[in-house]
Amino acid sequence: MQKRINRLISNTLDPFGRFLKLESSSSMLMIGSMIMALIFANSALSDGYFSFFQQKLGVTMGAFSLYKPLILWINDGLMALFFLLVGLEVKREFVHGELSTPAQAVLPAVGAVGGAVVPAAIYALLNMNGVMSGWGVPMATDIAFAIGLLTLLGSGVPSGLKVFLASLAVVDDLLAVLVIALFYTESIVMSYLMWGAVTIAVLFVLNRMKVAAITPYMVAGAVLWYCLLKAGIHATAAGVITAMFVPSAPAIPLNVFSRLTRASVSKIDNDENRELTKENEHELNRVIHMATYASSPLSRLEESLHSFTAYIIMPVFAFSNMGLLFDIGNVGADGAAVSAGIAAGLIIGKPLGIVGSVALLMKFGKVSLPEGVSMKQIIGAGMLAGVGLTMSIFISTMAFAEEMQNVAKLSILGASAVSAVLGLFYLKKQI
Repeated sequence: MQKRINRLISNTLDPFGRFLKLESSSSMLMIGSMIMALIFANSALSDGYFSFFQQKLGVTMGAFSLYKPLILWINDGLMALFFLLVGLEVKREFVHGELSTPAQAVLPAVGAVGGAVVPAAIYALLNMNGVMSGWGVPMATDIAFAIGLLTLLGSGVPSGLKVFLASLAVVDDLLAVLVIALFYTESIVMSYLMWGAVTIAVLFVLNRMKVAAITPYMVAGAVLWYCLLKAGIHATAAGVITAMFVPSAPAIPLNVFSRLTRASVSKIDNDENRELTKENEHELNRVIHMATYASSPLSRLEESLHSFTAYIIMPVFAFSNMGLLFDIGNVGADGAAVSAGIAAGLIIGKPLGIVGSVALLMKFGKVSLPEGVSMKQIIGAGMLAGVGLTMSIFISTMAFAEEMQNVAKLSILGASAVSAVLGLFYLKKQI
């Protein structure tokens, strides 16, 4: 019993360690989902696998009707919750976390920008006369896999390197969201866009009024999702926009919480038997209620979404989108160029962009590496950042026509595997 209590207390006191464990577990689950998808897609079950995700599901209520294939409910619907979590993580890092001061933020932020621009440039260079729309694919880093791989190296990994890679991946996710919103949007329906703007105004009012309940933000976010979907803007942007308005300050100040909690605990201590009587249970529920509102809505929503995203959304996304046929057919010169651009962007462009931008910043700016972290270890982290997978695959579904998606996804899978192996072997020698 005491061991269980100590473990629960340890998890509460070390949120970053809990985050690393969750990301590591999620990455293992995703690998299993990808393997299952590959088996289904290349077996006698192939037809059933592909037709299952093309089934249309939806709802009709009077004049309101929304029907989409299951694959789009996953990519546009479930992934909106994933991007909501991404937005919450980005906001937390910039308000309270590792990116809250310029000195902390500048190194991973510059590294993320370099690690996005250089892969995109390499892809564009190799596809100047081909399919240019895929330039955004090698820009992304899969935070779950990158962190999961880093934890495989054990306790010898400097905490500064973990924080650097996690912070870099958060900024990288933000850049990916901006790329999706700005460059992978089709024709815009202005009427729905205007209703979306009204919904954003509602979110703004909720934030200014310091509404502590999470439900109003989720309802407004769902309405915004529908408006953006109908407007022609990728609906997952609704998740990030909603996250920006979720308050990061608690409803009950910490000093008030501390004073009221001490009063309740004192009443429980005054009970000689200290049993769960009706009065003690009332005080205990009072402490629980106060503790809820002494943490910010942002923290509460992030906490409630994290496990669901890690253990449900990401494996479902991987299983539904990684059903790749190993027979790519005759894709011609364009397919070869797309494959080369993605592979070179992730394997070479990612570490080159990250390390190059960090080195330039250290040379011309008053910035130093995190304590205990060497430049050689940054090179290894840059290699691990070449694991694109989730975000790269997601962008590829918007960047390419259906006949080219299989080539792109296979290239992402292969390049991510190479980046993972190179990064692990290189970092193992540097730790």
